[in-house]
Amino acid sequence: MHFFLADYPQLVLLVVALLSMFHVVLLLEDAEMEQLMRIVFGIMAACFFVIFFNPGLMFPCVILLLSFALFNAYYYSFEKRHK
Repeated sequence: MHFFLADYPQLVLLVVALLSMFHVVLLLEDAEMEQLMRIVFGIMAACFFVIFFNPGLMFPCVILLLSFALFNAYYYSFEKRHK
């Protein structure tokens, strides 16, 4: 498998995006371990099939935006409950 020089920033960004997504998944409240494992498996399966189509830098950026949105939703709901 050969990577071009332009693919390395995309891979680094994808790693950072997936790590941030998994961090947000761990913040889900009232989630049991079995449910968390299903969510992580679903994320990995979706990533596996999306990467086949080579979406470029759009895919990691979408993952980062989604994880940021989920984190903000979690943060503000947590702030409202514990104010």
